[in-house]
Amino acid sequence: MKKMKWTLTTLAVSLLIMTFAAAAQATVLRAFVSSTGSDGNIGANCVQATPCKTFAVAIGAVTAGGELIVLDTSGYGPLVVNKAITIAAVPGATAFVVAATGTAGFTIGAGATDLVVLRNINFNGANAASTTGVQHNSGKLEVYDCKFSQLTTGITLVNSKADLYNCILTGNTNAVSVSGTGTDTQGGPAAAALLTISGGSITFNGTVFVIINPGTNPVFNIYVQAPNNGMTTSVVGNTTLFNGSGAGCPCAQVGFFNNLQNVR
Repeated sequence: MKKMKWTLTTLAVSLLIMTFAAAAQATVLRAFVSSTGSDGNIGANCVQATPCKTFAVAIGAVTAGGELIVLDTSGYGPLVVNKAITIAAVPGATAFVVAATGTAGFTIGAGATDLVVLRNINFNGANAASTTGVQHNSGKLEVYDCKFSQLTTGITLVNSKADLYNCILTGNTNAVSVSGTGTDTQGGPAAAALLTISGGSITFNGTVFVIINPGTNPVFNIYVQAPNNGMTTSVVGNTTLFNGSGAGCPCAQVGFFNNLQNVR
């Protein structure tokens, strides 16, 4: 009986320690990764003095709405994002993310009102089969100064919305793919799937815009800023401009507009 009591007491203490350890994590607004970091630093919440090494581990230290900061140029691995967060490299640094065959570099499945922000990240598929830079399934997404290259598809949206600012999409089979009903240009209901692109370049891809099940005309799934807005997007050297499927296609679900304030 004494031995059983001792065993139960030990188990209870172990569970208590594990609970405190879990509570110690995911308590900071800002965590860090570095090429010289260690994922063993998750216990100290990957603070700047003791950063972690990969996104997949460090994200566990960040509270919803916090920041995951890259301190130097290196590869930081794939990531699944399920909360509001900003993931950014410091000025002068680039975070490299390689998508392996049949996978995505980042898979985003945040809550409907969660905002995910990406800055200075380089997604590369090394020309492997069935690769995606960012697979965006839910939540709000803003992407700044990122590069997508050698991927099957640079960025894919499925019934979700995203904004790309000054991004480079080059050398991909498909630059972007948007699946789901777009926005009604005649004042209808808000879009379920919509991508806006401001600045940057889309060059030397197989197909620039892939549009799936966009609904009937006049509906737009993708908006690109017009040159006189001051955010010129260079679209040159690509094999095909767009490829659509579903009701209303072949169609003109790519809009080039000066003012995007009211399309969301």
